[in-house]
Amino acid sequence: GKGAMNYSNGCRYVGQFLHDKRHGFGKCWYPNGCIYVGYWVNGKRDGLGKMLYLSGDIYEGEWMGDQRHGVGVYYCTDGVAEVCRYDRHDVVGEGVQFSPCRSMANRLVDGRCVSRM
Repeated sequence: GKGAMNYSNGCRYVGQFLHDKRHGFGKCWYPNGCIYVGYWVNGKRDGLGKMLYLSGDIYEGEWMGDQRHGVGVYYCTDGVAEVCRYDRHDVVGEGVQFSPCRSMANRLVDGRCVSRM
């Protein structure tokens, strides 16, 4: 079903539930100021979702078991955008980092800049 829940840790969730767990689409406000909007499986962020961090950074992409996992884009407050693949929160493999004006790009390997494109 659908509903809302305030948790003892300070989180507030509005969305779908299954067996009293966050499951399906929903939005969660965390006590540290972060906001997640996306899909949940068995109480954990799982599937496509978007996290807005208190710093102003944004991650939009795939999640699994409450961690960034799969392909996603990380938008930094300075305008830099990184398109990467994540494995349990770690950046792995090749990716691309775009400058704030998107006129320049860098090739990333395992999260590190290795060359201009």
